[in-house]
Amino acid sequence: MNTRRLVIVLSILLTGYLYLAFRWLGSIGLHGLVQISAWTLLLLPFASFIWLFVVFFQREEEETEDSYSASAIAWIVFSSIGLVSFLFTFTLMRDLLSLFFWIAGKHSLNTPSSFWMIGAATLLSFIVGALLARFGLHTTHVTIPIENLPHEFEGFTIAQISDLHIGATLSAAFVKRVVRRVNNLKPDCIALTGDIVDAYYKNAKEKTSYLAELQARDGRYYITGNHEYYWGADDTIKGFEKLGFTVLINGGKTISRGRASLLIAGVPDYMSTHTGGPKPDPALPLEGVAQNTVKILLAHQPSFAQAASKAGYDLQLSGHTHGGQFFPWTLVVRFFHRFYRGLDRLEKTWVYVNRGTGYWGPPIRLGSRPEISLLKLVKADLKS
Repeated sequence: MNTRRLVIVLSILLTGYLYLAFRWLGSIGLHGLVQISAWTLLLLPFASFIWLFVVFFQREEEETEDSYSASAIAWIVFSSIGLVSFLFTFTLMRDLLSLFFWIAGKHSLNTPSSFWMIGAATLLSFIVGALLARFGLHTTHVTIPIENLPHEFEGFTIAQISDLHIGATLSAAFVKRVVRRVNNLKPDCIALTGDIVDAYYKNAKEKTSYLAELQARDGRYYITGNHEYYWGADDTIKGFEKLGFTVLINGGKTISRGRASLLIAGVPDYMSTHTGGPKPDPALPLEGVAQNTVKILLAHQPSFAQAASKAGYDLQLSGHTHGGQFFPWTLVVRFFHRFYRGLDRLEKTWVYVNRGTGYWGPPIRLGSRPEISLLKLVKADLKS
Protein backbone atom coordinates (compact mmCIF):
# COMPACT_ATOMS: atom_id res chain seq x y z
CA MET A 1 0.00 0.00 0.00
CA ASN A 2 1.49 3.36 -1.03
CA THR A 3 1.84 6.30 1.36
CA ARG A 4 -1.09 8.27 -0.07
CA ARG A 5 -3.52 5.36 0.29
CA LEU A 6 -2.18 4.61 3.76
CA VAL A 7 -2.84 8.20 4.88
CA ILE A 8 -6.38 8.09 3.43
CA VAL A 9 -7.20 4.77 5.11
CA LEU A 10 -5.81 5.84 8.48
CA SER A 11 -7.63 9.20 8.27
CA ILE A 12 -10.95 7.46 7.65
CA LEU A 13 -10.28 5.05 10.50
CA LEU A 14 -9.31 7.85 12.88
CA THR A 15 -12.51 9.74 12.03
CA GLY A 16 -14.53 6.62 12.78
CA TYR A 17 -12.75 6.04 16.07
CA LEU A 18 -13.23 9.64 17.19
CA TYR A 19 -16.94 9.31 16.41
CA LEU A 20 -17.14 6.15 18.52
CA ALA A 21 -15.11 7.64 21.35
CA PHE A 22 -17.20 10.79 21.66
CA ARG A 23 -20.51 8.94 21.25
CA TRP A 24 -19.63 6.34 23.85
CA LEU A 25 -17.38 8.02 26.37
CA GLY A 26 -19.42 11.20 26.34
CA SER A 27 -22.70 9.41 26.99
CA ILE A 28 -22.25 6.67 29.57
CA GLY A 29 -21.07 8.81 32.48
CA LEU A 30 -17.44 7.76 32.90
CA HIS A 31 -15.10 10.11 34.76
CA GLY A 32 -11.48 10.43 35.85
CA LEU A 33 -9.19 7.44 35.65
CA VAL A 34 -12.01 5.19 34.45
CA GLN A 35 -12.64 7.50 31.49
CA ILE A 36 -8.92 7.62 30.62
CA SER A 37 -8.76 3.82 30.75
CA ALA A 38 -11.81 3.55 28.52
CA TRP A 39 -10.28 5.93 25.96
CA THR A 40 -7.10 3.87 25.97
CA LEU A 41 -9.01 0.62 25.52
CA LEU A 42 -11.01 2.04 22.62
CA LEU A 43 -7.93 3.42 20.87
CA LEU A 44 -5.99 0.16 21.12
CA PRO A 45 -7.71 -1.27 18.01
CA PHE A 46 -6.75 1.88 16.10
CA ALA A 47 -3.13 1.31 17.12
CA SER A 48 -3.50 -2.26 15.85
CA PHE A 49 -4.65 -0.90 12.49
CA ILE A 50 -1.43 1.11 12.25
CA TRP A 51 0.55 -2.02 13.12
CA LEU A 52 -1.35 -3.96 10.46
CA PHE A 53 -0.58 -1.57 7.62
CA VAL A 54 2.83 -0.27 8.65
CA VAL A 55 4.40 -3.41 10.14
CA PHE A 56 2.45 -6.55 9.20
CA PHE A 57 2.31 -5.86 5.46
CA GLN A 58 5.93 -4.70 5.38
CA ARG A 59 7.57 -7.65 7.13
CA GLU A 60 10.50 -9.49 5.68
CA GLU A 61 10.09 -13.01 4.35
CA GLU A 62 12.37 -14.45 6.99
CA GLU A 63 9.86 -13.73 9.73
CA THR A 64 7.79 -16.78 10.62
CA GLU A 65 4.09 -16.39 9.90
CA ASP A 66 3.12 -19.40 11.99
CA SER A 67 5.06 -18.48 15.12
CA TYR A 68 2.90 -18.30 18.25
CA SER A 69 3.65 -14.60 18.72
CA ALA A 70 2.76 -13.64 15.14
CA SER A 71 -0.41 -15.74 15.27
CA ALA A 72 -1.48 -14.25 18.61
CA ILE A 73 -0.90 -10.68 17.41
CA ALA A 74 -2.79 -11.37 14.18
CA TRP A 75 -5.74 -12.78 16.16
CA ILE A 76 -5.84 -9.70 18.40
CA VAL A 77 -5.54 -7.24 15.52
CA PHE A 78 -8.08 -8.84 13.20
CA SER A 79 -10.54 -9.59 15.99
CA SER A 80 -10.44 -5.95 17.08
CA ILE A 81 -11.22 -4.92 13.49
CA GLY A 82 -14.32 -7.10 13.54
CA LEU A 83 -15.47 -5.90 16.94
CA VAL A 84 -15.03 -2.23 16.07
CA SER A 85 -16.82 -2.75 12.74
CA PHE A 86 -19.88 -4.14 14.54
CA LEU A 87 -19.68 -1.45 17.23
CA PHE A 88 -19.49 1.36 14.67
CA THR A 89 -22.36 -0.08 12.61
CA PHE A 90 -24.75 -0.56 15.53
CA THR A 91 -23.88 2.85 17.05
CA LEU A 92 -24.48 4.61 13.73
CA MET A 93 -27.76 2.75 13.22
CA ARG A 94 -28.93 3.79 16.69
CA ASP A 95 -27.95 7.42 16.09
CA LEU A 96 -29.77 7.53 12.74
CA LEU A 97 -32.90 6.05 14.32
CA SER A 98 -32.61 8.49 17.20
CA LEU A 99 -32.38 11.40 14.74
CA PHE A 100 -35.47 10.13 12.92
CA PHE A 101 -37.39 9.86 16.21
CA TRP A 102 -36.29 13.37 17.21
CA ILE A 103 -37.53 14.81 13.90
CA ALA A 104 -40.82 12.96 14.39
CA GLY A 105 -41.15 14.42 17.89
CA LYS A 106 -40.77 11.10 19.68
CA HIS A 107 -38.52 10.02 22.52
CA SER A 108 -34.81 9.78 21.72
CA LEU A 109 -33.02 6.44 21.69
CA ASN A 110 -29.88 8.17 22.93
CA THR A 111 -29.96 6.73 26.44
CA PRO A 112 -27.21 5.07 28.53
CA SER A 113 -29.07 1.75 28.39
CA SER A 114 -29.02 1.79 24.59
CA PHE A 115 -25.21 1.88 24.66
CA TRP A 116 -25.08 -1.26 26.75
CA MET A 117 -27.53 -2.92 24.36
CA ILE A 118 -25.25 -2.01 21.46
CA GLY A 119 -22.29 -3.45 23.34
CA ALA A 120 -24.17 -6.71 23.91
CA ALA A 121 -25.22 -6.86 20.23
CA THR A 122 -21.60 -6.27 19.18
CA LEU A 123 -20.28 -9.07 21.37
CA LEU A 124 -23.05 -11.49 20.32
CA SER A 125 -22.51 -10.74 16.61
CA PHE A 126 -18.79 -11.36 16.96
CA ILE A 127 -19.27 -14.68 18.79
CA VAL A 128 -21.83 -15.96 16.26
CA GLY A 129 -19.67 -14.77 13.36
CA ALA A 130 -16.57 -16.46 14.78
CA LEU A 131 -18.44 -19.75 15.21
CA LEU A 132 -19.78 -19.58 11.65
CA ALA A 133 -16.31 -18.87 10.26
CA ARG A 134 -14.90 -21.89 12.08
CA PHE A 135 -17.76 -24.39 11.88
CA GLY A 136 -20.22 -23.02 9.29
CA LEU A 137 -18.57 -24.42 6.16
CA HIS A 138 -21.32 -24.97 3.60
CA THR A 139 -21.42 -26.91 0.31
CA THR A 140 -23.40 -25.11 -2.38
CA HIS A 141 -24.75 -27.32 -5.19
CA VAL A 142 -25.26 -25.43 -8.44
CA THR A 143 -26.55 -26.73 -11.78
CA ILE A 144 -25.34 -24.80 -14.81
CA PRO A 145 -27.01 -25.32 -18.22
CA ILE A 146 -24.54 -25.17 -21.13
CA GLU A 147 -25.94 -24.87 -24.65
CA ASN A 148 -23.19 -26.70 -26.52
CA LEU A 149 -22.45 -29.32 -23.85
CA PRO A 150 -21.63 -32.72 -25.43
CA HIS A 151 -23.40 -35.71 -23.90
CA GLU A 152 -19.99 -37.04 -22.84
CA PHE A 153 -19.77 -34.19 -20.30
CA GLU A 154 -23.37 -34.37 -19.09
CA GLY A 155 -23.22 -34.19 -15.29
CA PHE A 156 -19.53 -33.13 -15.21
CA THR A 157 -18.79 -31.68 -11.76
CA ILE A 158 -16.31 -29.05 -10.60
CA ALA A 159 -15.55 -28.47 -6.93
CA GLN A 160 -14.49 -24.87 -6.37
CA ILE A 161 -12.43 -23.60 -3.44
CA SER A 162 -11.70 -19.90 -3.27
CA ASP A 163 -10.29 -17.32 -0.85
CA LEU A 164 -9.12 -19.80 1.74
CA HIS A 165 -6.50 -17.28 2.93
CA ILE A 166 -4.15 -19.74 4.60
CA GLY A 167 -2.14 -17.64 7.03
CA ALA A 168 -1.62 -16.82 10.68
CA THR A 169 -5.21 -17.26 11.91
CA LEU A 170 -6.57 -20.06 9.70
CA SER A 171 -5.98 -23.44 11.35
CA ALA A 172 -4.60 -26.60 9.78
CA ALA A 173 -7.70 -28.38 11.09
CA PHE A 174 -9.89 -26.13 8.92
CA VAL A 175 -7.81 -26.89 5.81
CA LYS A 176 -8.12 -30.63 6.52
CA ARG A 177 -11.89 -30.22 6.92
CA VAL A 178 -12.10 -28.54 3.51
CA VAL A 179 -10.11 -31.38 1.92
CA ARG A 180 -12.38 -34.04 3.45
CA ARG A 181 -15.53 -32.23 2.34
CA VAL A 182 -14.31 -31.86 -1.24
CA ASN A 183 -13.10 -35.46 -1.54
CA ASN A 184 -16.45 -36.72 -0.23
CA LEU A 185 -18.12 -34.90 -3.14
CA LYS A 186 -16.06 -36.98 -5.63
CA PRO A 187 -15.83 -34.18 -8.23
CA ASP A 188 -14.53 -34.68 -11.75
CA CYS A 189 -12.12 -31.77 -11.30
CA ILE A 190 -11.16 -29.24 -8.63
CA ALA A 191 -10.65 -25.50 -9.16
CA LEU A 192 -8.81 -23.27 -6.69
CA THR A 193 -9.69 -19.73 -7.76
CA GLY A 194 -7.14 -17.58 -5.95
CA ASP A 195 -6.28 -16.10 -2.55
CA ILE A 196 -5.62 -19.61 -1.30
CA VAL A 197 -2.42 -18.59 0.50
CA ASP A 198 -2.18 -15.27 2.34
CA ALA A 199 1.39 -15.41 3.65
CA TYR A 200 4.90 -16.12 2.41
CA TYR A 201 4.63 -19.64 1.06
CA LYS A 202 7.46 -21.04 3.17
CA ASN A 203 5.61 -19.88 6.29
CA ALA A 204 2.28 -21.38 5.20
CA LYS A 205 3.78 -24.48 3.58
CA GLU A 206 2.74 -26.95 6.27
CA LYS A 207 -0.94 -25.95 6.25
CA THR A 208 -1.01 -25.67 2.46
CA SER A 209 0.51 -29.13 2.02
CA TYR A 210 -2.78 -30.76 3.11
CA LEU A 211 -4.32 -29.56 -0.17
CA ALA A 212 -2.18 -32.19 -1.93
CA GLU A 213 -4.69 -34.75 -0.61
CA LEU A 214 -7.46 -33.33 -2.81
CA GLN A 215 -8.57 -35.92 -5.37
CA ALA A 216 -10.22 -35.56 -8.78
CA ARG A 217 -9.86 -37.78 -11.85
CA ASP A 218 -9.72 -34.93 -14.37
CA GLY A 219 -7.25 -32.71 -12.57
CA ARG A 220 -6.73 -30.09 -9.89
CA TYR A 221 -6.28 -26.52 -11.11
CA TYR A 222 -4.97 -23.40 -9.40
CA ILE A 223 -4.89 -19.72 -10.28
CA THR A 224 -3.50 -16.78 -8.34
CA GLY A 225 -5.55 -14.15 -6.55
CA ASN A 226 -4.44 -10.66 -5.59
CA HIS A 227 -3.24 -11.72 -2.12
CA GLU A 228 -0.67 -14.18 -3.46
CA TYR A 229 1.15 -11.22 -5.02
CA TYR A 230 1.41 -9.42 -1.68
CA TRP A 231 3.68 -12.19 -0.38
CA GLY A 232 5.68 -13.34 -3.41
CA ALA A 233 3.55 -15.25 -5.89
CA ASP A 234 6.46 -17.03 -7.61
CA ASP A 235 7.19 -19.18 -4.56
CA THR A 236 3.50 -19.92 -4.09
CA ILE A 237 3.13 -20.97 -7.72
CA LYS A 238 6.14 -23.27 -7.46
CA GLY A 239 4.73 -24.67 -4.23
CA PHE A 240 1.42 -25.59 -5.84
CA GLU A 241 3.19 -27.17 -8.79
CA LYS A 242 5.12 -29.38 -6.36
CA LEU A 243 1.82 -30.32 -4.70
CA GLY A 244 0.64 -31.64 -8.07
CA PHE A 245 -1.67 -28.83 -9.14
CA THR A 246 -1.91 -27.54 -12.69
CA VAL A 247 -1.18 -23.82 -12.38
CA LEU A 248 -2.92 -21.80 -15.09
CA ILE A 249 -1.21 -18.53 -15.97
CA ASN A 250 -2.90 -17.42 -19.20
CA GLY A 251 -3.03 -21.10 -20.06
CA GLY A 252 -5.42 -23.97 -20.29
CA LYS A 253 -5.81 -27.73 -20.08
CA THR A 254 -8.12 -29.69 -22.38
CA ILE A 255 -10.05 -32.62 -20.95
CA SER A 256 -11.11 -35.15 -23.59
CA ARG A 257 -13.84 -37.76 -23.49
CA GLY A 258 -14.23 -39.55 -26.78
CA ARG A 259 -14.38 -36.90 -29.47
CA ALA A 260 -15.69 -34.26 -27.07
CA SER A 261 -13.47 -31.79 -25.23
CA LEU A 262 -13.72 -29.32 -22.37
CA LEU A 263 -11.18 -26.57 -21.67
CA ILE A 264 -10.23 -25.45 -18.17
CA ALA A 265 -8.42 -22.12 -18.64
CA GLY A 266 -7.04 -19.65 -16.13
CA VAL A 267 -5.59 -16.17 -15.85
CA PRO A 268 -3.43 -14.55 -13.15
CA ASP A 269 -4.92 -11.79 -11.06
CA TYR A 270 -4.64 -8.14 -12.12
CA MET A 271 -2.00 -7.69 -9.38
CA SER A 272 0.40 -9.77 -11.47
CA THR A 273 1.34 -6.77 -13.59
CA HIS A 274 2.20 -4.74 -10.45
CA THR A 275 4.92 -7.25 -9.55
CA GLY A 276 6.44 -7.65 -13.01
CA GLY A 277 4.31 -10.66 -13.93
CA PRO A 278 2.30 -11.33 -17.09
CA LYS A 279 -0.79 -9.35 -17.96
CA PRO A 280 -3.95 -11.44 -17.61
CA ASP A 281 -5.43 -12.24 -21.01
CA PRO A 282 -8.44 -14.60 -21.19
CA ALA A 283 -8.06 -14.86 -24.98
CA LEU A 284 -4.62 -16.50 -24.86
CA PRO A 285 -5.75 -19.94 -23.62
CA LEU A 286 -8.22 -20.14 -26.52
CA GLU A 287 -5.58 -20.10 -29.25
CA GLY A 288 -5.89 -23.29 -31.27
CA VAL A 289 -8.93 -24.51 -29.34
CA ALA A 290 -11.80 -25.94 -31.41
CA GLN A 291 -14.90 -23.77 -31.63
CA ASN A 292 -17.23 -26.45 -30.24
CA THR A 293 -15.09 -27.02 -27.12
CA VAL A 294 -16.81 -26.18 -23.83
CA LYS A 295 -14.77 -23.33 -22.37
CA ILE A 296 -14.45 -22.60 -18.65
CA LEU A 297 -12.36 -19.72 -17.29
CA LEU A 298 -10.92 -19.52 -13.79
CA ALA A 299 -10.46 -15.83 -12.93
CA HIS A 300 -10.11 -14.64 -9.35
CA GLN A 301 -11.98 -11.36 -9.71
CA PRO A 302 -15.53 -11.33 -11.14
CA SER A 303 -14.68 -8.22 -13.14
CA PHE A 304 -13.01 -10.47 -15.72
CA ALA A 305 -16.52 -11.39 -16.89
CA GLN A 306 -16.62 -8.77 -19.66
CA ALA A 307 -13.40 -10.08 -21.21
CA ALA A 308 -14.52 -13.68 -20.70
CA SER A 309 -17.81 -13.04 -22.47
CA LYS A 310 -16.06 -11.29 -25.35
CA ALA A 311 -13.64 -14.19 -25.72
CA GLY A 312 -16.50 -16.69 -25.87
CA TYR A 313 -16.29 -18.60 -22.59
CA ASP A 314 -19.32 -20.60 -21.49
CA LEU A 315 -18.60 -20.25 -17.77
CA GLN A 316 -16.37 -18.18 -15.49
CA LEU A 317 -15.56 -19.21 -11.92
CA SER A 318 -14.44 -16.45 -9.55
CA GLY A 319 -14.16 -15.47 -5.89
CA HIS A 320 -12.57 -12.35 -4.35
CA THR A 321 -15.69 -10.65 -2.93
CA HIS A 322 -16.35 -13.05 0.00
CA GLY A 323 -19.99 -12.08 -0.51
CA GLY A 324 -19.14 -9.23 1.85
CA GLN A 325 -18.04 -11.75 4.55
CA PHE A 326 -19.93 -10.14 7.44
CA PHE A 327 -22.59 -7.53 8.17
CA PRO A 328 -22.82 -4.71 7.15
CA TRP A 329 -20.36 -5.36 4.30
CA THR A 330 -22.70 -8.07 3.00
CA LEU A 331 -25.02 -5.19 2.09
CA VAL A 332 -22.31 -2.83 0.82
CA VAL A 333 -20.47 -5.28 -1.47
CA ARG A 334 -23.15 -5.16 -4.17
CA PHE A 335 -22.38 -1.48 -4.80
CA PHE A 336 -18.77 -2.29 -5.71
CA HIS A 337 -19.16 -5.52 -7.67
CA ARG A 338 -21.72 -6.29 -10.36
CA PHE A 339 -21.23 -10.00 -9.65
CA TYR A 340 -20.58 -10.52 -5.97
CA ARG A 341 -21.96 -13.96 -5.08
CA GLY A 342 -23.77 -16.90 -6.63
CA LEU A 343 -24.71 -17.56 -10.24
CA ASP A 344 -25.37 -14.82 -12.77
CA ARG A 345 -25.02 -14.31 -16.50
CA LEU A 346 -23.41 -11.82 -18.85
CA GLU A 347 -24.74 -12.33 -22.36
CA LYS A 348 -23.95 -16.01 -23.12
CA THR A 349 -21.39 -16.46 -20.34
CA TRP A 350 -22.38 -17.83 -16.94
CA VAL A 351 -20.53 -16.30 -13.99
CA TYR A 352 -20.35 -18.05 -10.64
CA VAL A 353 -18.84 -16.18 -7.67
CA ASN A 354 -17.85 -18.29 -4.68
CA ARG A 355 -18.47 -16.56 -1.31
CA GLY A 356 -15.05 -17.65 -0.03
CA THR A 357 -14.08 -20.87 1.70
CA GLY A 358 -12.11 -19.18 4.47
CA TYR A 359 -11.97 -15.55 5.52
CA TRP A 360 -9.73 -12.52 5.32
CA GLY A 361 -8.88 -10.33 8.29
CA PRO A 362 -11.52 -10.62 11.04
CA PRO A 363 -12.06 -14.35 11.75
CA ILE A 364 -15.82 -13.97 11.34
CA ARG A 365 -18.56 -14.72 8.80
CA LEU A 366 -22.04 -13.30 9.37
CA GLY A 367 -24.58 -13.14 6.55
CA SER A 368 -22.21 -14.89 4.13
CA ARG A 369 -21.28 -18.43 5.14
CA PRO A 370 -17.95 -19.97 4.07
CA GLU A 371 -18.50 -21.99 0.94
CA ILE A 372 -17.33 -24.93 -1.14
CA SER A 373 -19.08 -24.88 -4.52
CA LEU A 374 -20.01 -28.01 -6.46
CA LEU A 375 -20.97 -27.02 -9.97
CA LYS A 376 -22.71 -29.54 -12.21
CA LEU A 377 -22.81 -29.02 -15.98
CA VAL A 378 -25.95 -30.09 -17.83
CA LYS A 379 -27.19 -29.69 -21.39
CA ALA A 380 -29.32 -26.56 -21.70
CA ASP A 381 -32.95 -27.07 -22.63
CA LEU A 382 -33.26 -24.73 -25.59
CA LYS A 383 -37.07 -25.11 -25.65
CA SER A 384 -37.54 -23.52 -22.22
